[in-house]
Amino acid sequence: MKDLSLSDDEDEEGETDEEFDDDDLNWAEEKDVKEKIDKDEGLTEEQSVAIEKISSKAAKKLGQFSRQVSSEASVAASDRLLKELKAIYKSDSLKDGKFSIEIVEDNIYEWKVVLHDFEPTSPLAKDLAKLSEIKKEKIGVELRFHFSADYPFAPPFVRVVAPVLYKGYTFPGGAMCMEMLTADGWCPAYSPETVCTQIAVSLVRGRGRVQEIIKKEFEETAGKPADMSEEEYNGRRMLFVSSTLNRPKYTLEAARSDFRKISIMHKKHGWHPEKS
Repeated sequence: MKDLSLSDDEDEEGETDEEFDDDDLNWAEEKDVKEKIDKDEGLTEEQSVAIEKISSKAAKKLGQFSRQVSSEASVAASDRLLKELKAIYKSDSLKDGKFSIEIVEDNIYEWKVVLHDFEPTSPLAKDLAKLSEIKKEKIGVELRFHFSADYPFAPPFVRVVAPVLYKGYTFPGGAMCMEMLTADGWCPAYSPETVCTQIAVSLVRGRGRVQEIIKKEFEETAGKPADMSEEEYNGRRMLFVSSTLNRPKYTLEAARSDFRKISIMHKKHGWHPEKS
């Protein structure tokens, strides 16, 4: 079977025909043109090679569902995601190290994103700095983006992978409690970079902490040092207890379960005026 190219002719609803016509069967012929465009757009050689591999896999994925409606892949979603990936590769935020991005197993529908840019004075930024010192490497908040065939008309499912966080509008399974990540709060004009920026803000606004650092701070003060007030010691103790309760290992299944609960709760009670 030939590889299938990504069409620019799909309608706004992102629906695909049951079968691709001959115009869609031109992936190989466009290969050299795409490589030249990538280089002209300012991508590095490494990024151009990555785009080529990811594009090829996306086309093959589409081929698997060319005769059926699929929730896993569509021409519109693949095209949009490839364009947004190229834009991110050229963005100042990526170049400045505010976040990093990796396409999981060359699957354009699953992105690994690590956030590094948080308000410097926030507890989360300080915790990450301490954790980086302990691990002897730069540690950020690792997220996983899962896109569907309906993207950009449906939001990505986003979850925290590591480190385990306390508060910050995150749930025990790793789901994010943010209106913009729900069907009602999502806008097709949003981009993955926009989502990353808002998540970083939300984690800080929600007073997010790193559970490992909370535990370490409590263990270091176990037995209450003489120079520590009873109030401060009890505060650390309560923080440690509350941060370790109901904190299973982050998994995709647990995060999806949490997110369903979040959606049901907010459909019933609404959202806080300050969109979390």
